[in-house]
Amino acid sequence: MTKNIIQISRSYLILGQESDGGGQGGLTVTQRSIVIEWRDEWHHRMRRLKRRARSCHRTNSRHTKEN
Repeated sequence: MTKNIIQISRSYLILGQESDGGGQGGLTVTQRSIVIEWRDEWHHRMRRLKRRARSCHRTNSRHTKEN
């Protein structure tokens, strides 16, 4: 069994499924979460995805208001 250690001096991308969490604040990482070391080249890609998600949300909001 290998130990996975998160180092304070590094950045990570953490992926997982959000659940109710009982109203607790903070970040919960489970055995099913994916934690990978961040790569600087992902910065622009993540910004682009965020913009797309925002424009998609706006489009869906307008569509819902019209109906």
